[in-house]
Amino acid sequence: MFCQAVTDDGILPYNKKDIKLHRQEDNNAELLVKKLIKNKTGDQEKFDAIFTWVTLNIKYDYNEFYSPTASIPGSIKRILKTKRTICLGYSNLMDTLCMLAGITNVTVYGYAKDDFFDVGDSLYGHNHAWNAVKLDNLWYLYDATWSIGEIDYKLTAMGKWITRWFEKHPEKLKKKKIRNRYRHKMKSICGNEYTVPIFYYKPRFFNRILRARIARLPIKTHRAFIKGINKNYYLSEPAVFGLTHISDSRTWNLGSSKTFRDLETDSAYYYLTDSVLKSQNRQGTECTECDTYIMLSKKEKLKALNETSLSFNKRNRFITSYCETALGNINLGEAYSEKDSLNRIQFIDSAKIYYTNARLDLQQCKKNISVFVMLHKKKNKRKMSLLLTENKGHTLFVSQKVKATLYHTRNFNKMLSQGEAYANNYLKKAKNISHFKINLKIDKLKPYPEKILAAIKNDLAKKETQLDSLVNNIRVKKQAYDSIMEHLSLNIWQQVKQHDSIIKPFVKGATLRRLRKDNYKKVVIDIRKNIPAFEFRYANDLNNIIYNPSEEAFVLFKNITSLIKLKTKLQRECLADNRELLKAKDLSYDALEQYRELIIKDCDYDFCWVADNYPKMATMLYGLAYLKIKQNNALLAVNIENSEERYRHYKVNDDLKTGFKHANKSIVFDLRDVKLSIKRADRYKRELTKPKKKK
Repeated sequence: MFCQAVTDDGILPYNKKDIKLHRQEDNNAELLVKKLIKNKTGDQEKFDAIFTWVTLNIKYDYNEFYSPTASIPGSIKRILKTKRTICLGYSNLMDTLCMLAGITNVTVYGYAKDDFFDVGDSLYGHNHAWNAVKLDNLWYLYDATWSIGEIDYKLTAMGKWITRWFEKHPEKLKKKKIRNRYRHKMKSICGNEYTVPIFYYKPRFFNRILRARIARLPIKTHRAFIKGINKNYYLSEPAVFGLTHISDSRTWNLGSSKTFRDLETDSAYYYLTDSVLKSQNRQGTECTECDTYIMLSKKEKLKALNETSLSFNKRNRFITSYCETALGNINLGEAYSEKDSLNRIQFIDSAKIYYTNARLDLQQCKKNISVFVMLHKKKNKRKMSLLLTENKGHTLFVSQKVKATLYHTRNFNKMLSQGEAYANNYLKKAKNISHFKINLKIDKLKPYPEKILAAIKNDLAKKETQLDSLVNNIRVKKQAYDSIMEHLSLNIWQQVKQHDSIIKPFVKGATLRRLRKDNYKKVVIDIRKNIPAFEFRYANDLNNIIYNPSEEAFVLFKNITSLIKLKTKLQRECLADNRELLKAKDLSYDALEQYRELIIKDCDYDFCWVADNYPKMATMLYGLAYLKIKQNNALLAVNIENSEERYRHYKVNDDLKTGFKHANKSIVFDLRDVKLSIKRADRYKRELTKPKKKK
């Protein structure tokens, strides 16, 4: 049984036995309808049976996807045989099958906002057709074309596998401890004071190799649709249906009063969500104008359609050519059936006028298609230029961060190499000071004069005061440096791990462009409008957490090492002055030896400080190197999105070219048929006006 109830996934339920028919039955419209409506009671069940069979068995002809609606629809017999058509074929097939089932059904001509439409587009030709049906004295709108399934671009099986593989196998890092090259000397010199372990992170080998290899595989897409009867445009609510569809005639909007300009500028359909479509009020509408329209003769309907189509969009000539060709055929048929010869000639002349107008309209259609394709190619080029221009700015932004990372990497590399040199130098200085000669035979030395002794003491006091100030300054700077390095060694890897947030928008953008989405589509706009905020936050984090502290640490390191150099010089001078005091017998040997030990201990402290910071410098160097790799990956993501956009641009232009070719081919056939009809009318008129030969 067919009914209006739907499943949770939005697909109408159906019985496969009801829709699986023998070839002889589904190729013949009368036999098909007879089989479908068998044992069905009421218009609703009959309609559901016909609708279900059409949407499940008739496929969309993708070759015509980018071409405007053909002027003359294909025959019902051909559609049933090939099981393939476009929107006008679907609507005409539903008309025929519903008529055979005794259901009032009307083809509605107009415009629809599909994925190819963008706000502000100029429409030069008819681009869609759908239906209105009368069930239980109430009118409903539905679109069989949009109900056959979700027509879209999908990833190939290989593309899906690659995407799933990357989701299941994210980047994996292993934690490794940095081995301090001075650890043995530090145990003997520094004790247990400097024993805090420092770590860095390294990509796991097989994970890195596999990700790199699989990343080289191309992710391809194909045009497809999710098969099933989608209920979103099945007996829809007119207000919701009107967000994406607008008819030439306001009558068939069933209450909507939108104009052609509203169609081109209204962006409300961008915000049409599945929840809105699934929660529609599917109640029919009473329409007196619709009832009046179906009471008209076929000739009157065609004239009304011709008039409303032309007034709604003067640039459109597809439906007018169809109406005029059909009116010409009707008049020519009436000429054949008319008994009065004068009336016959009038019908023939009227038919010729309609055929001539149809030929002019078809010629105009040909020009309009060229304009249509040209406009969409220009728009397609603007979309590509828009992205490439935007991504130039993003590329420049990331490139600047790469340069900054390289700059700080060089600084830390310099600090690391200088730190090694300074550590060895401080050990050598401690050794040299330990060899400083203080074993003097002071008994044989004469006392210094008071003036010289006073000068030595005065000079020593000044140097010691300067040395105390220098030691305090070095201690403060060391504390600041240690604090900065402690935070940097922890924050660098946190920043590296969170770096992918800047890559994600470009990866998502590349995925959407594979599915033929562009910079005019809301889903892409929603992603790209967040990129400046990501970049601002990313730049702030790098500057405040990594770059500025790194610069400060580099300056402090240079300052501290230069101050230590000055301190060592002063200490040696003070030691020499104290030795002079020993010579002058103003200082004891034990005091001088104690002073020398303090200086040696201070050199050891300097060594311990440099050696303790060596792992922190190393982890910063590793972290900055890996941050640069991540930033290069961001540049690669931007380039991939650019490549996917160029490919999207090429494919859309190729589809436009294919659509242009098929539309022109259709117009050529229609022009040929119209010319033949004109010749047939002329030939019949000559037969009527030709004088009869006397016997």
